Amino acid sequence: MTRYQTLQYNQTKCRISIRIIDDVECILLEDIHKAISTRIIALIRSNNDAITCERDPKGKELDPPRFKAYSDEVLDCYISDTDIATNYKIHKKLDLMIDNQDEILS
Repeated sequence: MTRYQTLQYNQTKCRISIRIIDDVECILLEDIHKAISTRIIALIRSNNDAITCERDPKGKELDPPRFKAYSDEVLDCYISDTDIATNYKIHKKLDLMIDNQDEILS
């Protein structure tokens, strides 16, 4: 029976097949890229711990690049996108200005 890891990005959830490599349940970076985005920069567990790519004892990233699976959790995905970060900052400043418009105008 195939097991799946649920990933979430922008309120959208998707399921990725969990693979077993060297007796470890994992999800492949390639599968994440196909399902969500090639710009993934982080996976975050429900306890806010970041999940890093699996590495060998010398610290070298394993091939194929992969992450340990946590099938009982929904993992949040974050992508590298300066436009999103910039837009977020602009919206936060606009919200602050709107919230404080009376003080600004007086």
